[in-house]
Amino acid sequence: MGLYVADTSEVVRAQLRDEEHLEEFEPWLTSLIEKIFGRRGIILTSKWQSALAKGLYYGMTTGTGVQTIGEEYLGLIQMDGGDPRAVASDFRRYMFILFEVFQDSIVNKFFGLLARYGKQLHDQNHLHPALYKMTQELPYMTNSFMEFLKAFNIAVFYLFGTPYHQISKAITDIRYRSLRPQCNMEARKLYRVLGFASLVRLLLVAKKRMERYSEQVDEYEIVSDNEEDVGQNYSVKIDCSLCCERDFPVCTPCGHIFCWNCIERTKDSTDEKGVVQCPSCRFQFNNSRAIPLMNL
Repeated sequence: MGLYVADTSEVVRAQLRDEEHLEEFEPWLTSLIEKIFGRRGIILTSKWQSALAKGLYYGMTTGTGVQTIGEEYLGLIQMDGGDPRAVASDFRRYMFILFEVFQDSIVNKFFGLLARYGKQLHDQNHLHPALYKMTQELPYMTNSFMEFLKAFNIAVFYLFGTPYHQISKAITDIRYRSLRPQCNMEARKLYRVLGFASLVRLLLVAKKRMERYSEQVDEYEIVSDNEEDVGQNYSVKIDCSLCCERDFPVCTPCGHIFCWNCIERTKDSTDEKGVVQCPSCRFQFNNSRAIPLMNL
């Protein structure tokens, strides 16, 4: 029986089918945990329920050497990337499950190690303050980094027709072969357009975030230098939730935070002189009670 290179549309449809069954499997697993361990079990496992559902699903299919529901539906077989005629080995399939289930945790642990190493270098005056700030923020960027990496991988998959729709399959070099010959050129063109648009969007988002981070680093350096020179406290600009402009934060007596310009604009809506109101809850107060936030 001949095998054919899996078409892009086949891989996408198989992955979507697996995701649908995972979404159905996770609530069932939650109810099972509740029946066995009660509500306390749900609370204790809430952080790992998604990973546990994914591990059980792929463990009962890929781990035992059988097709997933999506692969069976589309007639796809996991093959060794180094030898297109060989089925994916047990080691590759087990490693795929490991990376697919724990990839976020692995990246988070790695970022945590970089943060601790950066702190050690900073304490020894061997690391630039801007780089130190970046390393300390890495553990909090795990989710956004993984989302960006997955979206980038899918965009490249659509645009260039690479054999890896999932990052974990790219790491373990598992490729798909199809039992049926398919070559939908119209769909392939649409996927390339979609991949190009996705890639451009991701690059624009990355550029915008890098520019914002560069501004934060410059402000961090200025504040650090000024504090060392004159020993004064300075505030760092934030993105105002009302006007979305970067400005120094001011806290109202009711606890809401905006830039001062947005608070000043509320003067016209009050009758008393020198009285402003919170743009969020409309609490009126004297403008002298607004507190600039320092040392952010």
